[in-house]
Amino acid sequence: MIGQHGNVLRFPINDYSADKINASASGYLVYYNSHDNIWSPCLEVTKSAYDNLVNINDSLVFECVIQFNMLQDYAGQTVKIYPYLILVGCNDDRSWIPSYSVDLVVPTINTSASVGDILLEDNSWVSPNDFDSTSMTAKGVIFHVDETGQHGWAVNLQDEGQSASFQWSTIEEDIADLPNCYDSNTDTAGYQNTRAILQAGDATTYPAANTVSFVDGWYLPAIGQLAVLMQNFEDVNASLGRVNGIAIDGFWYYSSSEIGSSGAWSVYYDEHIINWGRKSTSLKVRSVRSF
Repeated sequence: MIGQHGNVLRFPINDYSADKINASASGYLVYYNSHDNIWSPCLEVTKSAYDNLVNINDSLVFECVIQFNMLQDYAGQTVKIYPYLILVGCNDDRSWIPSYSVDLVVPTINTSASVGDILLEDNSWVSPNDFDSTSMTAKGVIFHVDETGQHGWAVNLQDEGQSASFQWSTIEEDIADLPNCYDSNTDTAGYQNTRAILQAGDATTYPAANTVSFVDGWYLPAIGQLAVLMQNFEDVNASLGRVNGIAIDGFWYYSSSEIGSSGAWSVYYDEHIINWGRKSTSLKVRSVRSF
């Protein structure tokens, strides 16, 4: 099995025993790219690193840093990769000795993110099918990608407060630094909205916005962002299930978009409804982040 995680390809090499390498041995893990008929080094291996590379059952796993610019020409293709561990100093004449070659096929390489991809802790992403819970930590699920394919929005794995409900505001006040939104499709400035709300008051006056982890990059999405999420929430829910997240359910969720002193926008995902209501109503909160 080969795994893709950010710029790292993991090559498991099985049945590799300690008597094949001695204290003075060093070498390289190399790969042969059948597409261009070239050999390239991936990772230097030393005896001191060997103990850290051995897994259970005498299986060796190398995390080979292969920059995407070496593979970007093959987006949408399947590239055959032949990795070999080449050791130096394992016999008297210090010749290069290949050991335990493995014939692997790299999955289709796509350097652009897609809706439903899993956003990882290091801000890389993988498709739901390539997500490996034993070696990857999910941070969110991507629900929008911009024209570059490298940036967009991701939704949190669960509701704030473990599906608790929160008022948008306990007071009727039109926040001066928060523009009023009269068209649910136009406001996508959730980060700026959340910052304005947090500057206007604390969790006593603005509970919904204050429940998100703003310092960690999470914010209360604008209604335009929730509208995009609503269009894709079935795919998002499927990916949330893949990473043991909590599905977005049939309940009203707040946005950070206000309309006057007493109203704020919200969505009802199951029925695909966008509406605004009184800020004093308690609704759910699901934060998002930009990547």
